[in-house]
Parts: sequence; C-alpha cells; structure tokens
Amino acid sequence: MKRLILCFLLVVLGLSVYAVSMSSLTQQEMTEFNRSRLSFETKAGSYGYFGDRGFWGEISYKYWVGYQGFSPVSEADFFAIAGYEQEAEEARRYEKKTSDLLWSSLGAIALGGALFFTSEEGSAREVGGVILASGGSLALTLALFRMTTNRYPSNIAQSVADDFNARLLEDIIR
Repeated sequence: MKRLILCFLLVVLGLSVYAVSMSSLTQQEMTEFNRSRLSFETKAGSYGYFGDRGFWGEISYKYWVGYQGFSPVSEADFFAIAGYEQEAEEARRYEKKTSDLLWSSLGAIALGGALFFTSEEGSAREVGGVILASGGSLALTLALFRMTTNRYPSNIAQSVADDFNARLLEDIIR
C-alpha cells in the first residue's frame, strides 16, 4: 500500500512540474513541443466467426498507433525516436515476422489453390493442394491477428512517451 501511495505522489509531483514547465513556454516553444512530442492513440475493433457448434463468436482486439507531433509513426520508429533502440529493434523484428508470415501464407494459399485446380480429382496432388491451402489459411489468420497487435503494450508506450516528452521539454526550455 505504501508503494502505491508513493507511486501516486510521484506521478502527481511529476505532472505538476510538467504543468508548470508547460505554462512557462512561449507560443513558438509550445508549437515546437507539439510538433516534436510523442503520443499514441488506442484503437480497437473486433471480428466474428462461427464456433464449433454453429454459434457466433467474436474476438476483440486493441492496439495503439504512435505519433510524433501530428504524424503517425510505426511502433519501431516510436521507440527509436525516444532513444529506446533495443525496444525499437524488437518491434522491427515483430513487424518483419508478421510481414513474412502474411506473404508466405498468401503464397501457400495461391500454390495450394493452383495444385488443387490443376490436378485430377482424387489425386495426391489435389489432396496436397488442399492441405497447403488450409495451412496457408491458418497462417493468414495468425498474420492478420498479429497485424492488430503491438509488440509492446500501451502502458509501455505511455512510459516511453512521458520520458521522451520530459526530455524534450527540458531541451526546449534550455
């Protein structure tokens, strides 16, 4: 409980110092701060499916989109701008794996479809095409799910943005 109260007091103190610093900025400094600061927007959505027994199901997702000033940036760029290179590299790898999974699953679906439609009925090639296209469909589902998630959760993005914005404010005031 004491840790919770201490954390709360530190946040309140930090916000009050931040507010005092913000109020002392000139219009030009405020414009510069707003054009350079990091922020993010949380987005959400859902998609539905039919379950095993014909019941309708729904999966909800929530992700965040980073911004520097008024321009959207990728998750990797968000961390790189803030100086968190290790996290930026992890986010780049996550994006690359997602992209690779997406394109390879589309290729498997296309190849499986080509095998299915160009083979004789009941042949091993036709069955292989079905299996390949089915596997590609499952991989595509996973890739699409990964496209609606971030490598790091929004609370980490908030901490990184707060850290960067505090340093930015110090640089502008100096």
